[in-house]
Amino acid sequence: MTAMATDNGSLRRTLELTQRKQSIAGKMQEQVMACVLRAANGTISTTSLVRDGKTSLAQFVFDKSDDESSESTICIPDINRLLGVLGAHGTKVTLTPDGNKIRIKSANKQTTLTGDLGGLAFPHSTETIGEWEAKSVDLSTRLNVEDGSYQMADGSTREPFCRFVVEAVELFEAFRCDNINNQKLNRYKFRVDGDGLWVEVGDDLKGRTVAQLLSFAEDDQISTKNIGYDEHWEWDFEGGLENVVKPYSGECTLSFLDFRPEGQGIRLLLVLPGGSWVFQAGVL
Repeated sequence: MTAMATDNGSLRRTLELTQRKQSIAGKMQEQVMACVLRAANGTISTTSLVRDGKTSLAQFVFDKSDDESSESTICIPDINRLLGVLGAHGTKVTLTPDGNKIRIKSANKQTTLTGDLGGLAFPHSTETIGEWEAKSVDLSTRLNVEDGSYQMADGSTREPFCRFVVEAVELFEAFRCDNINNQKLNRYKFRVDGDGLWVEVGDDLKGRTVAQLLSFAEDDQISTKNIGYDEHWEWDFEGGLENVVKPYSGECTLSFLDFRPEGQGIRLLLVLPGGSWVFQAGVL
């Protein structure tokens, strides 16, 4: 039984990101309901496939700062319930697994929650939280976040055909225009043409917005960080990406991988400042 001591605010933010909230018919819904917290090498991380098991995989990580030598694994069967508990605790919290329960402690408070890897990953699911997380972690090993590549089932490597480095704040500003006049369509169209990299959101009825993230006419926008900028293509993505990018500032990398030969469209590997990432399938 190894305790996990960390900053409450950072843990809450990571759990909220892990939920992968997105707008469905104008209502916010979580794509992940349970997860496993893993502490190792001074960080805490979650790795989770979304509910459908195929459209998105994400890993969120943060520096936990306390006791870098310790390693621990804690099952969170209901993220919302843990967030409710953390909201009543202080700045520093310690999570301790105890059989099929978790003890959450801060200063002079202690709260107990059920925490069992044998619980279901989702209501009506046939897979347990432990099985779902193991599948998520196994799939994550196919990704190389350094170069944006993906290892195929046959052992070959799929390289990105387009890769760009942009500011997280600018990306969020483009995504959030999906909320103009309360549209909340959860649809982000990436486009690359001879002029640059663009994001388009919204519709003409309530306001369609196009934002230019990179201009290929400006020399300082084109560097060895950006490849494939002479390609001409466009593709739609969903997955609540606005909510993923919102807390971040600094450079993030967009790697686009072409799975059209397999009939799977274009996929995006979004690497966020600090090493967190999202692997998102495009809309077919």
